[in-house]
Amino acid sequence: MPKSDPETDTSRVSITAYQTGYTWVKNGLSHKAFSTIRGRAMYTALTPVMWCARNLLGVTDLETRLLQRHLMIDHLLRRDIEEKGLKQVLEIGCGFSPRGFKFMQEYGKDGLKYVEADLPAMATEKKAALLKAGLLGSGHEVIFCNILEKDGESSLESTIQRHFDPNLPIAVITEGVTCYFDAPTISDFWRRLAYILKGNPQSVYFTDNNQNIPGPGRRIYLLLWKGLVGITVRGRMHFHFDSDQKAKAAFHDAGFSRVSIHAAKDFPGRVFLPKSSGAEHMNIIEARP
Repeated sequence: MPKSDPETDTSRVSITAYQTGYTWVKNGLSHKAFSTIRGRAMYTALTPVMWCARNLLGVTDLETRLLQRHLMIDHLLRRDIEEKGLKQVLEIGCGFSPRGFKFMQEYGKDGLKYVEADLPAMATEKKAALLKAGLLGSGHEVIFCNILEKDGESSLESTIQRHFDPNLPIAVITEGVTCYFDAPTISDFWRRLAYILKGNPQSVYFTDNNQNIPGPGRRIYLLLWKGLVGITVRGRMHFHFDSDQKAKAAFHDAGFSRVSIHAAKDFPGRVFLPKSSGAEHMNIIEARP
């Protein structure tokens, strides 16, 4: 396993993958191979906070938001595969997401290539879990990648160059990742990604955005959530945009030419989503070069 550069090592945030991984399993979206003792413990610890969010503060709780963002990205990715013929996917910061093996089970026979990427320790654990469960087949890879590195085999640039056909479009996904980086850091990643994807205009980037919607209940919940997660990952959380307009402007500035914002309310009748308890604040950003 390669050593992490202290300057770019963000492995502290990988611990949240256990909680989200358990959330997918509990809600029937994943395989029991991703149900861990640590994940169950973290989920249980957050249960009182989620109850308060729903019943006392009138806001959408963490579990609902996790399910909404995951299912919305699934729907958008499936659309590109079925309607646009997409054959290549890179999911960065994959953690214990079930998307890779589920999409390969559904579309692998049609030539889909799915590469999951994470920091060394998490990628190694994810690969071992997939292998043990018999879920890692041809065309499905789990590799090391660090979006903060700008050279070397684990860099974004090298990852895409080494693992994907430059003549075909690619979908890049970051789910639950960008909030762990401050604006300058994540904006630099977006600029580098936009530059790489310009090689094929049909490529696409999907990511989530927690909107900063005002309101006393929302503010209290955010303080609780950010505090708990901040303690867990030993760092701050960042909510980058408080409006669709600001999100679009930032992605245009990064070099993306076409930017769409999708909210849970945009999907009625097309995909089942858990209902929000309060104002909509979980969006998916779809950005194309």
